[in-house]
Amino acid sequence: MNWRVTILILLAFIGGVLVLAAIATRPPSAPEHEIYVNGNVLTMDAAGAVHEAVSLREGLIESVGSSEEMLALAGNNTVVVDLRGRSVLPGFIDAHGHFPGSGQTVFSADLNSPPIGEVTNLSELLERLTRLAQTRTDGWIVGHGYDDTLLAERRHPNRDDPPWHPIAQ
Repeated sequence: MNWRVTILILLAFIGGVLVLAAIATRPPSAPEHEIYVNGNVLTMDAAGAVHEAVSLREGLIESVGSSEEMLALAGNNTVVVDLRGRSVLPGFIDAHGHFPGSGQTVFSADLNSPPIGEVTNLSELLERLTRLAQTRTDGWIVGHGYDDTLLAERRHPNRDDPPWHPIAQ
């Protein structure tokens, strides 16, 4: 076989594989019209309204109401989903989240002041750090939720505050 023919066949094969890969990996498109029925649709509005069903067109909320009201909007291409009593709420985009760090609170002292926590002064803050230090063998003492403006002293702890470094004692 001629080497040019071989190269053309190889290029055609690679092109076909690339087309198939593009088709297989493209994200699915949302249905033009979707209706979710028989559920608890939490609208998150100021009144805290909860409806039984929701209609979406091209990915946007069109209407909320009873299942019968939403089914009346259905057409030939509508996808209907029975929620079977489950809840739906609007999607949220967290533009600034600290989710990965939330697990670190398990290994640190809670230094939150009211209304979240109970630390109201430097003595309580240092006591919590001391208790954590007594359980740590690696020397790392970490606190979370600390706000010096909410403490009675309205200042940061410093090395003169006993017991500042409990492990050294």
